[in-house]
Formats: sequence, structure tokens, C-alpha cells
Amino acid sequence: MIAATFARSPDLRFDKSRVYIGDGHFVSEYQMSGTAEGKPFACEGVDVIAVSDGLIARKDTYLDWAAMQRQLDVDLTASS
Repeated sequence: MIAATFARSPDLRFDKSRVYIGDGHFVSEYQMSGTAEGKPFACEGVDVIAVSDGLIARKDTYLDWAAMQRQLDVDLTASS
């Protein structure tokens, strides 16, 4: 369902707000916005990226799905 929502959002964009760099990792904060089902939405997101030997070892993404659900009036956790 989440991937389908993104596929139906041709104007999906990510606007970076802050980046934090640590030992072996970095964190990127951003706002994700777009239009799905004819309704605009925006939510906060964070990527936590672990780096090992100069390569990305892991990427975890956290989005405010509750904000998207309220704006789009859909249950993004329901399976189809």
C-alpha cells in the first residue's frame, strides 16, 4: 500500500532540512510532500544511514505516517 501511494504521487519531493554526521553514520531530516489521489500531503521524515569502510551498510527510514493518513484520509497500513 505504501509503495502504491508513492507510485500515485507523480510530484513526490523531498526537501532536506538538516544533516547530522557522526562516527560511522549520518542522519538526514527532510520533509516529504506531494499529491496522492488528488490530495496534497506533507510529512516529516528521517533517514539514519550507517557507513562501514566508506560504503552504506544500512539505511533506516522513518516517516510520520499518521500525518499522511490524516491528510489523505486513508489507512496506509492496510493491505490490499
